[in-house]
Amino acid sequence: AKQLRSADQQVQREALLRDAVQQFQATLKIDPENVTAHYNLGLLFVELGEAETAKTHQELHARYKPDDN
Repeated sequence: AKQLRSADQQVQREALLRDAVQQFQATLKIDPENVTAHYNLGLLFVELGEAETAKTHQELHARYKPDDN
């Protein structure tokens, strides 16, 4: 999806991003605390322009992320 930046490729780009969202949401059905899925969903929803949903996943990522110390 990152390679598809022109206006005529917008539909294809969004379809790829939505497919990735579905894959990560399927992961969360199995493991609701999956840190990687929440992180990537946060990035994907930013790209899709869904700021509130992105913020939710960013907060969940921070919550479930192991302490770095």
